Amino acid sequence: MENVTLKKPLKLVGKVENYLQDIIDAIVSTLHTITTQSFVNHAKTPRPDWIKQDPAQVTILVNNIVTSASIEECFKKISDGSNVNALKDSFKKSVEDLTGLIKMVQG
Repeated sequence: MENVTLKKPLKLVGKVENYLQDIIDAIVSTLHTITTQSFVNHAKTPRPDWIKQDPAQVTILVNNIVTSASIEECFKKISDGSNVNALKDSFKKSVEDLTGLIKMVQG
């Protein structure tokens, strides 16, 4: 189980219907902030460190978006002829990343 600390303290006052919405808004805002920072960190932090620093769901989300953008870039390179092996290169990098993740999990 992971815990995420809200970026601002939250007072639970008034009707339950109102403060439950306040909780939802605070969670969304906090996760948005964490996700935005995770994109920045992804580019400048070594992958093993980046994977460990954020909540798992945020890391998975950012990783999937970055991977999708990378594959899209590969298709552009292939179609314009600048790198016909872009997809193969991306596959090799993915295998390296997954191998590193496996080693990290195994200890």
